[in-house]
Amino acid sequence: GSRTHQDTPAPDSYADEYAALLVRQRFAQEAIDRAQQTGQNVLVEDDTGAWFSAERESRLYRQALQNMMYTRKFGLTEKGYMGMLPSGSQVGDQVCLLSGTAVPFVVRRGSSHEWTLIGECYVHGVMSGELVHDEKVAWEIMDVG
Repeated sequence: GSRTHQDTPAPDSYADEYAALLVRQRFAQEAIDRAQQTGQNVLVEDDTGAWFSAERESRLYRQALQNMMYTRKFGLTEKGYMGMLPSGSQVGDQVCLLSGTAVPFVVRRGSSHEWTLIGECYVHGVMSGELVHDEKVAWEIMDVG
């Protein structure tokens, strides 16, 4: 969850940049709400300079987010977990935790005991090992080719 699209640790500044992105989102939503109420064009009103400051401060984070969006796709698991999956993922692929790895992976079943590794993924709610000790999780040995 705290890595960039190039699998390097996310810079500490991303937390501040994400907060700035939320400021921009709030200004944009207020402008949209005003436009819907008045029937006029969307115009961001910013007497304090916070919009432009947030635009500058969130630039690197937005760029990393855009890079990730070009190489990933949104998906839901059968159990309702949301995630960002490799762009080559397909319906029917499986998300799995491989022993000794730090992130979940998407795999595709081949023959009865063979799997093809599609790539790593982000799945909200399982990135910190939450499922490792869950008794409802089915564990199996697999050959990944």
